[in-house]
Amino acid sequence: MLFLLGMAVSEGRYSSLNCAYASKDDPLKVRENRKHVTSHFGWSLDSLVTVKNTHSSKVVVIDQPWLECDKLEADAMVTR
Repeated sequence: MLFLLGMAVSEGRYSSLNCAYASKDDPLKVRENRKHVTSHFGWSLDSLVTVKNTHSSKVVVIDQPWLECDKLEADAMVTR
């Protein structure tokens, strides 16, 4: 994804297109970075799903997107 780095709106240590809301980056900049990533691939922002890392062996199966506020706790995601 190095070709997208010039599109990052985050700065400093987060200037590498940070997409993690759990970081100390500005959430509005994280959202813009996520928009750059998803639009590059022709996806909607709502189609991007992530999990809250728990440093466990828990895996979730992705069969539909969920809201960021409904983020599941796991350390891996798979599709069918």
